Amino acid sequence: MATKETSLLSKLGDAVSQEEGERLLWETSDELTEDIAAILKHQADESLAANDRVGSEEYQTWADLARSLVTLRQIRSTNPSSPEQARQILESYRDQYDDAFIKLLVQVGSQRLEKMSHVLGRIKAGDSEADTTAQEAIEEAQFEARFLLVIADTTQNPAYQAQAQMVYGTFLLIFARLEEARGQDVKNLEAILEQARVELTACAENELASLEIRAKAEGNLAAVAGEARLDLVEQHQTKAQQLAEQAGDLGILRTTRRDRAFWAKKRHDWDTAFKLYQQNIEDTEHALWKESSHSGALDLVLATRQDYQAIVDICLELGKENPAYYERALEFADQGKARAFLRSLVDIGAAYKFIPPRLIQRRDRIETRLKELGDLQKEYSTEIAELHKSEMEALIRALGKTEAQIQSCASTSAFNLRCVPLKFNEMQALVPEEGAILSYFSMEDRLLIFVLTQQGLVTPPIEVPSLLKI
Repeated sequence: MATKETSLLSKLGDAVSQEEGERLLWETSDELTEDIAAILKHQADESLAANDRVGSEEYQTWADLARSLVTLRQIRSTNPSSPEQARQILESYRDQYDDAFIKLLVQVGSQRLEKMSHVLGRIKAGDSEADTTAQEAIEEAQFEARFLLVIADTTQNPAYQAQAQMVYGTFLLIFARLEEARGQDVKNLEAILEQARVELTACAENELASLEIRAKAEGNLAAVAGEARLDLVEQHQTKAQQLAEQAGDLGILRTTRRDRAFWAKKRHDWDTAFKLYQQNIEDTEHALWKESSHSGALDLVLATRQDYQAIVDICLELGKENPAYYERALEFADQGKARAFLRSLVDIGAAYKFIPPRLIQRRDRIETRLKELGDLQKEYSTEIAELHKSEMEALIRALGKTEAQIQSCASTSAFNLRCVPLKFNEMQALVPEEGAILSYFSMEDRLLIFVLTQQGLVTPPIEVPSLLKI
């Protein structure tokens, strides 16, 4: 085996997370070979035989990614002299177009779409520098989206075609918004949005596509409709929520509800917006106490933070007509800021049949490196320590995931803590005689301070501008 291949496989073996291994494969994509992919597949099989399910899945993911990167490099290294020759080249690789390869192309396309969205967030008409950046982002995304479409059409696989339509339709949607921000011709924008609608509709109506993809397509169709057709916005978002519920995907479901709540607030339909955010919070609360790892629980807490902020904001709006909602605002604010702390107090008792040695070794490597970085922070200046900040954050995430993987090996587990949020009257009962309870809640743009006395809640809560947030 070549020295480079040996070095790469050694680094993958020492990777502290699956994500780090994937990043390493991307960085060395020009050096990858089919032999490396085959070795990784063999490692996946060996791990499975050794009862290391997590390790097998990790190595299989790396094997699929390595093979797909090799195929992509081979295709793009060709220089066809005609459309017909290009078609023949794509056809010759047809047996390589599987789930992993399509996933790779979708990932590349999505990265380009994220870049376009980032440009959209800061572009202004007449800004020549931003305009050049926008044009580069558009060309990159357009190439990847069209390439994915061609590959998907070559496979004649409806599920792959739906993913390609989703990416291309989303590209057209963001492209239209970018053109609008750049001050381009309105007639052309309508044509682009119509094409986006066609692609996304084809995806949403494809019953062979995954429910998750179809839900995203319906959500984007709502964005295409926009404020001019609020009836279509509600129609598509309702369908998106139904599909997300059928799929059981909490992440997509949360996003869909937030989108619906956004438009409900536009209509000043505060009751509907309140119910949607409340559903998100209830679903997350249910998932929170089923999650067996601290890191997984923390991810859930962070994911629902914006739901708590939004529902508190809505309660303040509703409180203008019904003061009881000020009390609900305090209940949600207290619940939202307490969840991460309360969940961190949980001790998990677990019984294990077998923990793969690879996970124990990985945890030891991460903890050793974290200790080294901790010592560096004590020894060197703040500037030097700052250089290692991103590495430390990545290691902490990797440690959390490794602990979660170890926890998944448990045959049984149990929590030692259960708790429920306090209601307003229970909070009020805790107020000392002739005293008050001050409770704060941090929003995106301001700090809220609730003042609770034995006589009741001082309304509305005190609002402190964001510059004074603590």
